[in-house]
Amino acid sequence: MSWSSGLDRICLTLSRSPYAKTLAGTLRVTTARVQSGTHVYAAGDLHGRVELLQEIFARVDADLKADPASRAVQIFLGDYVDRRPSSKSVIDLLMGRSRTNDMLYLKSNHEALLLGFLEDPETFEAWERVGGGETLGSYGLSPLLKEFPRRPSELAALF
Repeated sequence: MSWSSGLDRICLTLSRSPYAKTLAGTLRVTTARVQSGTHVYAAGDLHGRVELLQEIFARVDADLKADPASRAVQIFLGDYVDRRPSSKSVIDLLMGRSRTNDMLYLKSNHEALLLGFLEDPETFEAWERVGGGETLGSYGLSPLLKEFPRRPSELAALF
């Protein structure tokens, strides 16, 4: 699976999820109701820190082992990529975990900038200012940044 189709899958999970209406409703009220026996975990701002994601997964797993739930929902609030060198590993771990866990992924400004770059490579400078170069580096494309500074469409095609 390519990077962009993997990110699209993560970012579109919210719109296809049976929890989308519940989550949207939760954002409008001050008290959220969670069904008895359900554990909800939320995390965000990973920014390419795979070690932080691994720690979050370990804590969730330990909590579920100590206090089993009939259902556990893990919500990730975006900012998976940029700023740190392991964005690809973060995306890979999130996608892998969704095969065996109930996951909900939201798209943030960083994912929007990345997807914007893939749709319109001329937006590269804006994405690069918030750490897009680190994301490209995690996919092995950082050496190409020097070769393509004025040709972002070629760089996007390789991504």
